[in-house]
Amino acid sequence: MPGVETTRALAAELDKLPAERQALLVQALGNRGDPAALPALLAAVKSAEKGVRLAAIRSLPKIGDASVIPPLIEALASADAETSQAAQDSLSKLPGKEADAAVASLLDSAEQARRLTAIELAGRRRMSHAIPALLKAARDADPQVRLGALRVLGDLAGAEQQGALLELTISAGSPQEMEAAGRALSAVCAKVGNPDTCAEKLAGVMSHAAPALKPVLLRVLCSVGGGKALQAVRIAEHPDVRTPVMTMMDGFIVSGAIGPLQELTTEQVQEFIGPFQAINPLLDSEHPVTVGPFDGLHGWFFEHKARQQQAMDRALKVVDEVAREYAKVSGRRYDLLDPYRMDDAEIAIVVVGSTAGATRMVVDKLRAKGVKAGMVRVRVFRPFPAAEYARVLGGCKVVGVLDRAESFGAEGGPVFLEVRSALYDRDPRPRMLPFIYGLGGRDIFPDDIEEAFDVLRKAASTKRPVGVKRRYLNLRKDEV
Repeated sequence: MPGVETTRALAAELDKLPAERQALLVQALGNRGDPAALPALLAAVKSAEKGVRLAAIRSLPKIGDASVIPPLIEALASADAETSQAAQDSLSKLPGKEADAAVASLLDSAEQARRLTAIELAGRRRMSHAIPALLKAARDADPQVRLGALRVLGDLAGAEQQGALLELTISAGSPQEMEAAGRALSAVCAKVGNPDTCAEKLAGVMSHAAPALKPVLLRVLCSVGGGKALQAVRIAEHPDVRTPVMTMMDGFIVSGAIGPLQELTTEQVQEFIGPFQAINPLLDSEHPVTVGPFDGLHGWFFEHKARQQQAMDRALKVVDEVAREYAKVSGRRYDLLDPYRMDDAEIAIVVVGSTAGATRMVVDKLRAKGVKAGMVRVRVFRPFPAAEYARVLGGCKVVGVLDRAESFGAEGGPVFLEVRSALYDRDPRPRMLPFIYGLGGRDIFPDDIEEAFDVLRKAASTKRPVGVKRRYLNLRKDEV
């Protein structure tokens, strides 16, 4: 039953219940998403019963505002590891600049444990504005803090931090730090639109590098590559998913390109993928199964389709887990989406594939002129990570989506429709504009992307309705 009165009535019953039922009610109050439940949840955070306390901490991001930050910070220092971890998980999900500011303040804490927690939170919250503080932490007197900062910098740092990370790699105080700094530098080089820029800097250092440093720099030189197929195997075979995975790349644009490639060893690949765990194998005569029969009409087709959707619902968590594991092996981290200069962006473009390279260049050019532009590159399309798009794009005034596909009769291209749906519940909601480009292999140039950004800038400067009429980039207008 919806409504504030119902929420308050449920909250009033909380103290009358035994501990195990209190935990269930706290969870239910959080799921209601009603701010009226906040006082009860804040009180439950201080409960002596661990189950109640954990349920309250995990529910706070669902309805909390800046008022929940102090109790979550306090819970971070709990002697109970599970309580501390729950508080960290909740802080990583809590939206808003106030939460970012609270995490940033912990980076200057005198306590090692708090600095380490803040470093991890900065990474999980994708706090690119914390990069200067993380670079400072990478030079901290504490070796654990230095290692933690280097790991997160690999996720957050961009082309602007290449020089700083190269310096950290050269000046590393231990082999572990050198490897961590090298992996961070590899991750940054992989994000650069033109890898030759990174290669030139490394080649200049290589000739006079210390013997212990040369192997690290060589690995960085070969760091621009991809591991999507390896991750796809792990995701598809995960017991919570067990659904086919498609990995996509631009035909010709990427497949025909030349660049440095870093190969994992056969042993690394085998260890990462692991042995195949057969479920319902065909040759198990003691547990026979039927494969490939007609499943419709009065069969179990409907139930099987529902199970497939449930597997898709679980897949996003698995994709993130596998990406974290792959980052440990390769030094390259793949998130559910790839934001670029989105912290304070007022206008942004969502794009797929190799066009992101040219879009980054345009974003940098506009930023140099004082335009608060940003970009998001699609990484996972199904299941669509709607919550992540809402979090990253929610602060923009106008968002443009570049689709390299048409969807006849719809309001826009396939990616546009998904992003627009993801932002529908945002308040205020960014205005959305669809762009179509590149059909039939037609090239797209930086000038075309600048044209799209010009449309977004004009839309952001007016409160009048803009409409969602398609805009075609690099189209022969005289022929249409």
